Formats: sequence, C-alpha cells, structure tokens
Amino acid sequence: TKRRASFPHAPPGLDPPFSVGLLVVQGLADAGHERDIVWGEVFRQTEAVRAGNESSCEPCHENWTAFQGSCYQFSTQVLSWFKAKDHCTEKGAHLVIINSQAEQKFLSPKENNGYWIGLRKQYPKGIHKWQDGSVPTFINWRDTRSSHYDCAFLMGSGSWSSTTCYAHWYHWICEKPQVC
Repeated sequence: TKRRASFPHAPPGLDPPFSVGLLVVQGLADAGHERDIVWGEVFRQTEAVRAGNESSCEPCHENWTAFQGSCYQFSTQVLSWFKAKDHCTEKGAHLVIINSQAEQKFLSPKENNGYWIGLRKQYPKGIHKWQDGSVPTFINWRDTRSSHYDCAFLMGSGSWSSTTCYAHWYHWICEKPQVC
C-alpha cells in the first residue's frame, strides 16, 4: 500500500493537498497583514524625516484617533447612511474608506455596535464603490450574501455586511487626512 505524506498542521479530515493550500493562503494573509503594518510605519517615518523631527504630523483633534496618516472619529449616535455621510462632510471628513487588513483591524469595534463605512452600491451596474468613486482593493464581507444591499457597515465582529441606506440604527466612522 502507498503511504500518504504526513502534514502535521493539516486540519483533521482534509486531504494533504487541500491542507497545504489552506496553509499557503493563511501564510499569504499573514504576510499581507505584516506588509500593511510595515507600510504604516514607513509612512510615519517618512513624514518624520520630511519634517526633520520625530513627530511630523499634528495631533488629531479631540475625540479623533490617529492611525497611518488619517484621523478617525467613532460616532456615539446612530443615523442613516446618508445622514452619517453628511455629518462627516460637515467635519471636513468622509465615511471611512478601508484599504488594508491593518486598517480593518484598527477599526474593528471594541463593542458590539455596527458602524457605517463609506461603501455603497453605484448604479446602473450595482457595484460597491467607496465614496471617492474607487473600487475596493481590500474587502472583508462576512459571506457571499453580505453585499446584497446598497450600504455597507462594519459589524461588531469586524466583518462587513450591508443593508438599506435608510436604516437608522448604526453608528458611523468618519475619516480625514492627518495634517503633516
């Protein structure tokens, strides 16, 4: 009889080639996350060198949090997606645009609230785009049905889902560039 190769990290019951594939995918995801962290540090160091000092960026305003060159504000109220978007605009910001796993991890709610993000279906094609018109390069939908509705929100679990834009039971996250 032929012996099968042993794969010590393979989940029980999975064939070795599939198990290796899972390990490769997980390794790539981990590498992407590490890359995002490194790029954030590169940004911070580059801005410091450009300004000729240790901290080249102005601190974010009160109740805003800095991360990788942006300032973020987590709302304490709930509104519809459109009203949340307008609220951010009034503050010189926009609903958050999530570009990386590192940013996603930073934004993931610490409590079980849902937060509107700046992702909405654009018609006639029905494709989700960020408020600035760009197509997402990083996605974190909970599952294949999560993107069915028009406006996206960040779930308490950190995954994305969507619902009608007029739902008024979600908080929101505003984002604006940090002044450097």
